[in-house]
Amino acid sequence: MSIQNIILPLAALVCLALAGCSSSSPDNLGGVDGLSPCPGSPNCVSSTMDDGHAIAPIRIDGEVADVMARVEAAVRSLPRSRVERQTGPYLHAVFTSTFFGFHDDLECLYDAENGLLHIRSAARTGYYDFGVNRRRVERLRKLLSIIPEPATLPEDATK
Repeated sequence: MSIQNIILPLAALVCLALAGCSSSSPDNLGGVDGLSPCPGSPNCVSSTMDDGHAIAPIRIDGEVADVMARVEAAVRSLPRSRVERQTGPYLHAVFTSTFFGFHDDLECLYDAENGLLHIRSAARTGYYDFGVNRRRVERLRKLLSIIPEPATLPEDATK
């Protein structure tokens, strides 16, 4: 085995790892005008898209603060997650892949009037994500179905 057969694949792995670690948060996140659209690549899913990126929103009812507390708890329970910001009905989290340290962005925007949590999960780099973002949203959907609503006291219990 020649030194070139070892060095070239190793250099490619190092470049991939560095690219994953250096990606910064996209400028178009924030939930001000809804969720960001998905790019043309298949490494994104969104409940606000109606093409191959489409995924159903999560049905969830409650006051904004209560729902977003449940969403944040569910997101934090997922591996390698970091909540960047949670403001009102909006949450942005970042997930880091195990091996190369690639970053994926998750956005959640709660529509209290319709009882829907709109969601977008997208890879920052690369083209194909092997279904990671779609599986993440489905796992979050399942977690939110089992995380209980905050307990409330009966009105006369505080007297």
